[in-house]
Amino acid sequence: MKKIAVWKNRLNGISFVCPHSSYIANLDYSIKHTRTLLVLAKKNIDGNILERYEISIAPKRQAEIKRLFFYVLERR
Repeated sequence: MKKIAVWKNRLNGISFVCPHSSYIANLDYSIKHTRTLLVLAKKNIDGNILERYEISIAPKRQAEIKRLFFYVLERR
């Protein structure tokens, strides 16, 4: 099993962030952002949400996640 640091190096695109030391999230799947929470969703072809994933954001990463969340949102 590879450590998360290995995956962070392999998934170095702008959409991939580490909101918490235990997670790597793809912001292309984000549907909501608060100061302390990032919500990702898996949607079907019609845009209906099939699954939701809530990931807490570490305090030291909140500003970075907010900046990247809005950057990725602009690209959509």
